[in-house]
Amino acid sequence: MSEDYLPFCIKSPQYPVGTDFPSGSVTIGFDVTMKGLPENVRVVRSSGTKELDDAAMVAISKSVFNPGTLDGQPIRSHLEFIFDFCVDDCGDITLITPTPVPTHKR
Repeated sequence: MSEDYLPFCIKSPQYPVGTDFPSGSVTIGFDVTMKGLPENVRVVRSSGTKELDDAAMVAISKSVFNPGTLDGQPIRSHLEFIFDFCVDDCGDITLITPTPVPTHKR
């Protein structure tokens, strides 16, 4: 299976506005259709904060991926991404680039 499934267009999560949430990491798992669309989006490992988890799920749901391939043909595949939300001492919010987690599920 090809690993050229990396995002074609991944949306950045929106950190909940007007709130005082801590930093956190959330792992989102999902399937990528043969057309590159995410399906079955779910939290694999929670940040411990529902709002951060939801923001990452919405970002994946609005993203488009290159589908996995097998023998040059598009196939359904499973991906996981880790989103790291960081709030610095000044209150500025940083989203560290989502990191793909290698999986071999089908």
